[in-house]
Amino acid sequence: MSIADKENIPLKTNRSLHQNLLESRSSTLALCAANMQFPTPPSPPAPALECEVQKATINLNPAEPMSKPKKAKGKMRPSQTRNGRNLCAHRWLKQIKTNGTTDEFGVYYMSLAENQRTAYDNEVTDLVAANKWDKTIGQGMMY
Repeated sequence: MSIADKENIPLKTNRSLHQNLLESRSSTLALCAANMQFPTPPSPPAPALECEVQKATINLNPAEPMSKPKKAKGKMRPSQTRNGRNLCAHRWLKQIKTNGTTDEFGVYYMSLAENQRTAYDNEVTDLVAANKWDKTIGQGMMY
């Protein structure tokens, strides 16, 4: 038999399998139309983790984005930006907590009331306008 002859031979189909699939689909659709509730299939078990490195890199909750492990923040070092947060940081380091960390300052700053933060912002505006932002800013008033 040549290749050309094989192309012209109709394929044999297994009608019983095909009919079963159609009936299965039809009965599922009929049950859905009748508002039948199907139990949700159990979720697959989590893969076994072989080492600590894999535990740190596998994200088992897809709703949360992957992030690098957090490392402890070091000593608070305000940036050169002239804003209320940095003015507060300079004074906090000078007057309250000399070796304070970034995390500790973050907690302190977030505990301030809105009017206290606004007071720092207003003072920065005055200091910059008068060109008095210098090394002595840490000696001012804490709000």
